[in-house]
Amino acid sequence: MEAEVLRLAKDLSTRIIMEAGNLIRERFNSFNVIQEKDEFGDVVTEVDLLAEEMIINEISRVFPNHQVQGEVGFMFLLSREARFVMEK
Repeated sequence: MEAEVLRLAKDLSTRIIMEAGNLIRERFNSFNVIQEKDEFGDVVTEVDLLAEEMIINEISRVFPNHQVQGEVGFMFLLSREARFVMEK
């Protein structure tokens, strides 16, 4: 069973990364900075937030009992069964 869950997670991750990449590419020249992320000048844009929300929503739909930790601020602690962590 664990192998099946890992295959599903890999397939989901691959698909959703492509979808998020398409969203970012479509809006690349029209995004606004929302806030600075850290003291090094990294910024968070509305596109970052949209892409992260899209990824988290899809992971939560397929794996409703797993934790999802986003890079720009979202974290859902639904259980300790497994955790998805987003990093760029």
